[in-house]
Amino acid sequence: MCRAARTRPTLGFTDKNLYAKMSEKLSEKFEGTPASRGVVAEKLLRWKAETKDEKDGLLMVRELQKRGKTYFAGGYVRDMLLSREFKKPFKPKDIDIATELPPEESSAILESAGFETKFVGKSFGVLKAFRVDQGHALDVATFRVEEEYADGAHPDKVVLIRDPEKDAERRDFTINALFFDPVEGKVIDYVGGLKDIKERVLRPVGDPEKRFAEDYSRMLRYVRFRNQCELPFDRKVQDVIKRNAEKIMDIAPEKVRKELDAILKLPKNYLAVADMERLGLLQYVLPEMSALQEVMHPRSAPYHKEGSVFRHTLEALRSFGSKPYMARMREMLSLSEGMDPGDVRDRFFKRYGGEVPWAVLCHDLGKRTKQQTRTLPNGDTRTTFVGHELDSRDMVRDIAKRFNFSAERRDKIMWLVENHLIPRDFPKMKVSKARAFLQHPWIEELLFVSLADSMGSIPIRAEQMNRLFEMLQEERNRPPEPKELISGKILMEELELKPGKAIGRIKDAIREAQLEGKIKTPEEALEFARAFKKDMKEEAPEERRKK
Repeated sequence: MCRAARTRPTLGFTDKNLYAKMSEKLSEKFEGTPASRGVVAEKLLRWKAETKDEKDGLLMVRELQKRGKTYFAGGYVRDMLLSREFKKPFKPKDIDIATELPPEESSAILESAGFETKFVGKSFGVLKAFRVDQGHALDVATFRVEEEYADGAHPDKVVLIRDPEKDAERRDFTINALFFDPVEGKVIDYVGGLKDIKERVLRPVGDPEKRFAEDYSRMLRYVRFRNQCELPFDRKVQDVIKRNAEKIMDIAPEKVRKELDAILKLPKNYLAVADMERLGLLQYVLPEMSALQEVMHPRSAPYHKEGSVFRHTLEALRSFGSKPYMARMREMLSLSEGMDPGDVRDRFFKRYGGEVPWAVLCHDLGKRTKQQTRTLPNGDTRTTFVGHELDSRDMVRDIAKRFNFSAERRDKIMWLVENHLIPRDFPKMKVSKARAFLQHPWIEELLFVSLADSMGSIPIRAEQMNRLFEMLQEERNRPPEPKELISGKILMEELELKPGKAIGRIKDAIREAQLEGKIKTPEEALEFARAFKKDMKEEAPEERRKK
């Protein structure tokens, strides 16, 4: 990642208790002791292939096991075991298969069993297998080891092997290094992952210092999985990350962006951002956000009692998991009340992309640069942040450049941030201006950003948002937009005007009057234009310059 961001100052906490409140309590129980060696095979009761992917995966494993060791691996196994430990519903997804067989042999066996295969990472021993008529593909990877990480991000050499234990030992965290044999119904554990799940702790495989040194983006992955799986910190791991936080700057910006995208989509994304701050990562990854700890809202204001702008941003992110926000998601996406919250969030991000939480994260960055204190006539002082949305927008441009965002994502986040205050003014805007915003292709995303901003204030100021969503629905229910009543060419001929600002102003005024229902015919439009031209002539020169 570009090291230019290091020019930002390193800032300390303004409220040492804040992060203990915002983040779950640190675990003092675990000292990061090495996982026990040796394989542990534990029979998993009551497992049954129910989904299409599980049934396909079971068939693939059964066929490949005729020639060598083959298991389910990775996230599927982790989530299945965590759901049982925490007694939560398990939603199967992302089944990966790991095998001792070389990719070419796996491909031949699976194709003979009726699957199509496609190599997607041959040097890493990875192929995709799928049924042509049923779409979704499963990853099938050969066991491997990765040798040396000279750049702290990518292995210098990948060697395909037949030993599942060595494959487990090269993975990031113990809970991600478990295998499951769906044929026998057994969990295979070489690194102590079962023990860590039972004790509810997140630990790297082996020595944390060495494991992070291989790929420092794992420090962000640690934050992500800790909050995704709702696990406490391992104290030794916390110390290792703090010592090495600056090295996140050496990671490719696209890789950091990918982790931040995943973190911001978490139900408890606000805790993950607080974790990045307490571990020292945020000052290098997003120094603009870290700096907001020092920016305080005025104590005398009737709102923003949450204190710092940093805390306000965390509270705004927190709204994503709240019942009112989820209810609005369901309403806008026409989803049932009974749909699982995780499925609702998946639908939300599928429709809107990941730009909404990014905009919420960045919407008040400019308050640091626009903070001003002025003295009132009565001698009191007032802190203001006038124009902060414009500075916030410009900071988004810098962040997008730092992380190599696509132009489309950059422009969308910038627009959402620049306009995040606008929806509050809809009820008192001119009808034509409000309708122009309500017809914008990103208006729904903007309302969700504004809703999070309102819910991030203490006391919450979200009541007015109900009216804004109603206005959007009213706009959607309106008949199609009326056609232009009169062309610019006819206006220039009838009013004896040349192309220029005057014609532009007259056309805008006609359109506004048309949308407000004041004029409905070309004749009325021409009469309105003549009167408007006369009013323009009578304006004082300085008034014309303002317009």
